[in-house]
Amino acid sequence: MLDICTAVKVQLRKEEEHFKTRFSVHRIRDLLPNLEDHQKQWINEAGFGALLTLAEFSLPVKLVKWMLKHVDPLLREFRYRNKVIVFNRDLVCKILGLQNGIIPLRLSGDSEDVKKLREVYKDGDRAKIAKCKEIVQSSKDRDSFVRAFSLLALGTIYTPGTGNYVSLKYLHSLIDISEISTFNWVGHVLDELMNEVKKYHKFTPDRLDKDHQMGSCLIILAIAYMDHLDLPTDRGGHQLNYNLPRICNVSNIDFDFILAVDKNRLALGNTFGKLPFRDFYRTPYGAATIVQEHPAPAVEIPAPAATEEVPDLAATEEIPAVSSLDEWLHHLPSSNNLPHQIPLEYQNIASHYSKLVEQDVLQLADAISTTISAQIKDKVMAMWRRRHIEMLGKMADLANMARNDGVEAGVSTFNVDAAAPSMC
Repeated sequence: MLDICTAVKVQLRKEEEHFKTRFSVHRIRDLLPNLEDHQKQWINEAGFGALLTLAEFSLPVKLVKWMLKHVDPLLREFRYRNKVIVFNRDLVCKILGLQNGIIPLRLSGDSEDVKKLREVYKDGDRAKIAKCKEIVQSSKDRDSFVRAFSLLALGTIYTPGTGNYVSLKYLHSLIDISEISTFNWVGHVLDELMNEVKKYHKFTPDRLDKDHQMGSCLIILAIAYMDHLDLPTDRGGHQLNYNLPRICNVSNIDFDFILAVDKNRLALGNTFGKLPFRDFYRTPYGAATIVQEHPAPAVEIPAPAATEEVPDLAATEEIPAVSSLDEWLHHLPSSNNLPHQIPLEYQNIASHYSKLVEQDVLQLADAISTTISAQIKDKVMAMWRRRHIEMLGKMADLANMARNDGVEAGVSTFNVDAAAPSMC
C-alpha cells in the first residue's frame, strides 16, 4: 500500500511540474511604479483600471488542475458532488474588474491600419511580450500607450497564450482606442477560458506526462472556487478580503490557506472539495449590484386565476441540452439582479429549499442510467433555475408592495462591502 501511495504522489508531482502557464501579474505590476498620472488615467478610461491595483500572487496549480477535471465547458459549470459554480459574465466581471461592452471583438480583417501596426510589435516572426513591454514604456501619445498596454494585459492576464508573445489579432479591436470600452471583453475572456478547458480534457495521460502549456485566465477558476467555500472561522486565524475586483484582493497566503483547509486528506493525491459551499448570496457574486450589458426587464408574474391552467414548462418549451446556463438565462432576470430587494427571511427560505431541490435532482440523475442521465439532469436543472428566478421575482414584488403600503420589512442589501464599487 505504501508503494502505491508513493507512486501516486510521484506521478502527481511530475504532472504539476509539466503544467506550464503564461499567466502572470508580475509583468504588469513591474510597470506600475513608473507610470505617470496621465497614463494611469488613460488605463482607467480604457476600462482596465483594476490592473493598477493588482495583488501579488501566483496561480495555485494544484487547485486549478483539480478544478479543470470537474468543469463542464459546454454548460460552463464546475460541478463536484453537490457543489456547483456557474461561470457567467457577471462572475468574470467581478473577478477581473474588467469594463464590459456589448460589441463582439473584431479579431480579423484586411485593414491597412492593422498591417502597419503589426510591424511595430513584431520582433522576428512573433510579437514578443518583452517587445510589447518596451513599447508601453516608450510610448508618449495616448493611443500608442493604451494599445500596447492592452495587448500586454491580454497576453499576460486576460487571455494569455501558450507562448511568450502577445496575440496581434486584437489589433483589429484596438485601431480606434476610443472604442475599447464598447467591446465585450468579459464574454471573450470567458469563451477563451472554456476553450482551454476543452483542450485540457482532450489531453491523454502521455501528454500530461510531458510539458504542456496552458493558456487563458485560469485564475478565474481558483478565485471563484475560493469565494464559494464556507470557510471555518475558528481555524487558522486567516481571513479573506472579499472586496471587488477580486483579482486585486487575493494573495498567495489566501490560496495556501484554501489548499490546506479544503484538501481531502482521506483521498490520494491533490483532491479537494472537503469544505461545503456557502449560500450564493453570501459570496461576492451574489452580494454587490451588477450592471449587465443588457439590463434585465422588471419581473411581472401575475397570479393565475382559479380556473387558469398553469403551463407545463417541460412540455411547452424545449431546452437544448448542450446550451450553456448563461445562454439559457440570458433573457431572464437574474436572481442577483432583481429590481427590488428581498427580505432576509425570504432569502433564507429560498436558499434552503433551493439546496434541497438541487440535491434531489442530482440524486435522481445519478439513479438513472448514465446514457440519459446527463440530458435529464441538464433539462431539469434548467427548469428548476427558471422557476427559482420566477419565485424570487414574485417575492421581490410582494416585498415592494409591502414597502409601498408603509409596511416595514427587514431587508438584506446583498452588499459584502458597501464601499466596494461595481466594476461591471
